[in-house]
Amino acid sequence: MDDIISIETGGDDSGFFPDQIEIGFDFNNDGATQIDLSFFDQGGTDLPDRISLELDWNSDNSENAGIQLDASQSHSTTTGWMDYNDDGTIDIETSGSDVTGDFFPDIPTTFEMAHEIWGDTLDPVNDIIPAITFNDAPIFDSLDTRIPGFNDIWATYGTPYEDMALWDAQDDPFSCAVASTNMMFRSLGFDPGEALLSEIMQDNGVYDPYSGTSPSLLTPMLNDICTEAGLDISAYDFQWETPGDLAQILESGARPLLSIDATELYADESIPLHELGFLPDSGHAVQLIGLTDGPDGPMVILNDPDVGAGIEVPFDRLFSAGDDFGFHGVALA
Repeated sequence: MDDIISIETGGDDSGFFPDQIEIGFDFNNDGATQIDLSFFDQGGTDLPDRISLELDWNSDNSENAGIQLDASQSHSTTTGWMDYNDDGTIDIETSGSDVTGDFFPDIPTTFEMAHEIWGDTLDPVNDIIPAITFNDAPIFDSLDTRIPGFNDIWATYGTPYEDMALWDAQDDPFSCAVASTNMMFRSLGFDPGEALLSEIMQDNGVYDPYSGTSPSLLTPMLNDICTEAGLDISAYDFQWETPGDLAQILESGARPLLSIDATELYADESIPLHELGFLPDSGHAVQLIGLTDGPDGPMVILNDPDVGAGIEVPFDRLFSAGDDFGFHGVALA
């Protein structure tokens, strides 16, 4: 078995402190260090004036995140970065300068995100902590034995941040189901486009540009056109009422269309009036791309062809919005 900790020195090591010391931690004993801690003496003072910490939580010899403190200049600087999706490109980078001499950054100098589509979706608990492994097993899975239900509390179903890229804006006021259908095809690697789907759905009497789509007719039409095109894809209707129902659909690989009431989905204050019959139904179609379950309760992540990608909504709100349409959904597989 290889050593978990390795220590290497570099440069001039004749003084009290060498020019460079690198300490590596290989928790998996796979030859790749998951943590690299380095100390540098750039000023020749026999004391470290630059410290860096780099993390490789996938053990693929490609760093995922790092932070560096550089006190070799008149003002120390701190820089942090992260390769969030492990593609070799830095996605988030921030830095700051210390002007008071306490080594803490007082003035932020940069903050850059390479992928604006993520917005504020970075979630260290859900996305980073479970990725840290020991002997090829997630370290923090063991918390479930010490804190019952830990893994269930911090659960994510589907791949919502990646699937935000499936979003397609609806072309017309009543074409939400057409755009959502195109997003379902995109999730399977096809992109017929809304214009073609609109024409096909109109020819089949499923979609009317002036009144919208009849959800009950969508599944038979999709099966017919997939068969005619020779695609190994089938459509099916489903009903949902619980977060577990939606999690099961997502875990099957489907990114389905949900029939909902847009008024109830987005306007809290209008729900009582709607339930009393003072506001009409606002039929709408969205794509479900994810479900998270945390301390604030279950949240669903939707691609809404009218509003945008990755819309996060409390499950209770989605429940109210889906109730008027029988909790109806359509999936492609």
